[in-house]
Amino acid sequence: MSVTIAQVLQLPSMRRAKVIGGQGGLSQTVTSVSVLEYAQPTPLLEELFHTIEFRGSELVITGFTGIKDDVEAQLNAIRMSHMVGEVGMILYYVGIFLPRVDQRLIDLADQLDFALILMPENDKTLRYSEVITEVVEAIQRDRTSDDYFLPDVLEQVARLSPQRRSMDALLRLLSDRTHATLLLTDAYWNTLNLASWPSAQPDASGEIIARYRAAGEGAGIRRAAIQGDRGPGMNLLVQEPQEGLSQETARQCVETVRLFVNIWSERHGEAGIPELIRAILGDEPVKMQRLARLFGIDVSAIHTMWVLRPAPEAEGIQQRLAELAREVVRPQCRTVLAGPYEQDVILFLEDEGLGQNAPLLVRSLLEALDRAQLKAQLFLNHFSLTTADARSAYLTFCRHGETAARLWPGRQALTLEQARFAGQISGILAQGEGQTGACLGVLAPIREDGELLRTLEVYLLDADMEVSRTAQLMYLHKNTIKYRLARLTEKLGCPPGRMPEAAALYQAAALRRLLGQ
Repeated sequence: MSVTIAQVLQLPSMRRAKVIGGQGGLSQTVTSVSVLEYAQPTPLLEELFHTIEFRGSELVITGFTGIKDDVEAQLNAIRMSHMVGEVGMILYYVGIFLPRVDQRLIDLADQLDFALILMPENDKTLRYSEVITEVVEAIQRDRTSDDYFLPDVLEQVARLSPQRRSMDALLRLLSDRTHATLLLTDAYWNTLNLASWPSAQPDASGEIIARYRAAGEGAGIRRAAIQGDRGPGMNLLVQEPQEGLSQETARQCVETVRLFVNIWSERHGEAGIPELIRAILGDEPVKMQRLARLFGIDVSAIHTMWVLRPAPEAEGIQQRLAELAREVVRPQCRTVLAGPYEQDVILFLEDEGLGQNAPLLVRSLLEALDRAQLKAQLFLNHFSLTTADARSAYLTFCRHGETAARLWPGRQALTLEQARFAGQISGILAQGEGQTGACLGVLAPIREDGELLRTLEVYLLDADMEVSRTAQLMYLHKNTIKYRLARLTEKLGCPPGRMPEAAALYQAAALRRLLGQ
């Protein structure tokens, strides 16, 4: 048994609430409740969603106060919440801060089966704390009356996106449920994953291993062998809370980890470069540091990530792509991590030895792909802070890479900034004809002149505002392009490459391309 959204709606604090979207998600399990508010709109929203640790199966309470006038940011908040395993959202203070609930939010909630719950409108007396208290109490009562949590935990993990479905996420869920510290090691007692209770506790994995090996289970630590169907053996250590753990609770923790390994990560305990890449992008810091030490790699020195995405028709070429990329890049870089991740091939490169050689190295890699007849899109990113930036960039490529490839079809290598721009253009289109028409309005003086529209599009999007390159791409003489640019300047009232006017023209040209105009 577990608490569902439908049961939450029966609580006294929720009886005046109504479900306005995502009716199909009312049977989802709720394991916690949290508050989601931001003081800044979309940029901060994007950053925080990629750095905050989400537990999944949460109900989110929000008033959208920081983004009350930004419907696209509100839509993005729902998409991201759903992606990290949240099950629903309770909207407060509609009519006070948020003017109204846009129909697009309701449509998205219906599409995702993500429960969208509206508290009474125009009511200033509502308090978040009442719902939080009652939901938490209901969850605690349920856990007290029903100790069989294994199916619920596996269901929560299954709802997470592949990028967040990790052993760290599973152990965190189990730790939250049992108030125990869980530690997974390989067969040689090297730490793979750790979930401490409380979560803010410093890493005590070394101490836990030493205590167990010295005193066995008499030290308040239980051990179980974890054996995957095909992977190597591992050890699961469970440091009991002060009140202890029942045999049944400990058994379910062990069984849940075993099932996770065999369903989603059958080679979890095997050290290797692909596992290090997975640890970086999957936000498994303990495992990442352990593997980095094993290979003698300074992860903090890596600030370049390239993603090779095979073409849809080129299945089964990941290994060949990884081998070719290593062969091309390794002579120029001291550290090269290259291996498969999901459907892609990831390369992490150390900056030393790369520097100004990066454009030449990109060209060499693309030429090598052509010679080997391997069709793949290359995405480039230089991240300056932490591996969380790499994960955020990868998720951006996943969401907007296909759109970016449509915007720049002639470019085999695209950047993170181009993927983000593609996301912005998609956001404008998602807002409907009104916003799209407003952005296209800058092209009104040349709307009926297909020749000038095509020249402007190629000049801005494909030729980096170079006359010679534009002429080459359009199979025209340079003087023809110069003449057309002069006509564009006359009709638009400014040179098409002059900033800041060019920014609006660039956006409009991109919209036209996505619309197929």
